Amino acid sequence: MNSQSTTLTIFLFLSGGLVACTNGDKDTDGDDSGFELPCSDAQATLEIPAGTQSGDVPLTVTLAHPDSDTARIEVKVALAGSDQFDEATVTGELSELATSPEGTTYTLTWDSVADLGYTDDDAVTLKLLTFSTCGAWEKVELPGVSIHNEEEIAPTCAIDITTPAEVQEGEVVVEFVLSHEESPEVSLQARYSTDGSNFSTATILTTDCDGDGDADGLQDLATSPEGTTHCLTWDSEANVGDDESVIVQLGCFYGGNEEATAQTDAFDLHNDPTPDPGEVIITEIMAGPSTPSGQYIELYSLAGHTLDFNDLEIRRWDWGDDPDSDPSASSYPIQDSSGTLLVAPGSYAIFAESSDERLNGCVDVDEDWGNQFVLNDDSVFRIMLSGGDDQSESDDTVLGTISMLLDDGWILRNRRSLSLDPSALNAVDWTDQSNWCNASSTIPSCPDYPDQTDLGTPGAENDTCN
Repeated sequence: MNSQSTTLTIFLFLSGGLVACTNGDKDTDGDDSGFELPCSDAQATLEIPAGTQSGDVPLTVTLAHPDSDTARIEVKVALAGSDQFDEATVTGELSELATSPEGTTYTLTWDSVADLGYTDDDAVTLKLLTFSTCGAWEKVELPGVSIHNEEEIAPTCAIDITTPAEVQEGEVVVEFVLSHEESPEVSLQARYSTDGSNFSTATILTTDCDGDGDADGLQDLATSPEGTTHCLTWDSEANVGDDESVIVQLGCFYGGNEEATAQTDAFDLHNDPTPDPGEVIITEIMAGPSTPSGQYIELYSLAGHTLDFNDLEIRRWDWGDDPDSDPSASSYPIQDSSGTLLVAPGSYAIFAESSDERLNGCVDVDEDWGNQFVLNDDSVFRIMLSGGDDQSESDDTVLGTISMLLDDGWILRNRRSLSLDPSALNAVDWTDQSNWCNASSTIPSCPDYPDQTDLGTPGAENDTCN
């Protein structure tokens, strides 16, 4: 038997197929640990700063390879208690990375918010996978990473609003403070509610409510971190024409967005146009004019809101009569043909015998009484509010009474009105005789009566009593 040389070729099979070792032996995570493969001499490290991290976390990667082979890396992340690793959101160079025997260092940034959201997790695990021409390097895991991500809330406007004190009427001043960490200029919206839930746009007047010489409104308002004080003037009558409990709400807008709202507590509005006692007073009486029909009487509104003088009545009692028990000698019910006679706050209304300036001596009259009322020198006057259609005096409300009796020292002169000193325009002092005197200014002439010589100030501020 001839001896023959036989060559035996042996193939190594592992479960799962033929395995080539040219690229290393790696599991699904690229793990070569436990095998002496060509990449076993390569080493990667992963470091982060000590302590709790948040937001963008710096990662320091060092790659050491004996042959200075080029490498690429992947960074994975898993939450506490999870074995599921997902790709981390990392910025920085991840491929074509130079290595060296002594190690080449790279800095990356991990966006922890993008991967984990706003959360607190003290057991996050980071994994570094590295690959080069020799295959996968030994993986690096960094467990126990503490991440505390709190949502950053952008600075916003804040409003501290003060509830107006006591009962308000007409033009209501609302004070407030605006604060903002970045000190931008902001705008406001003003609203009001009479039921506490449904708000409507409030009518705001552009006025100087804080007395600094500049108009105060809703636009381009300064803010500051410590707070900047402002005010606005609400024309409450334009929105609420009665007596109501109201709430004022302010909304702060910056960059087109409403960043904050604030509102007052409920406070009372007194905007009913029906006069109350003490809101209407007599300020001037012309009883002895030189003109044929020049008698007039001037009323003044002390209210802070518009009053309706329609349905008021001026009554006069002669000397010796008691207004509380005797019938009046003369009365004049104010009945405007339109049904209303609106008088603004701090304004006068003139009622006269005639509205013809040729007969009354150039007096601009709101209503005339014709021949139904007579002013005598020696009288007691009362301003009344009619209580109903029956015209019963017992149902009427007394708004004010003044006694101008000669026996009490009143000095009434022909061709000179009797006028109240401007300092006594209030519900108490107007009835004090010492605050009254005869006018010293001549009533301005007019084309229909160019030779006016009577003294008085109908419809204007009275002369000062010396």
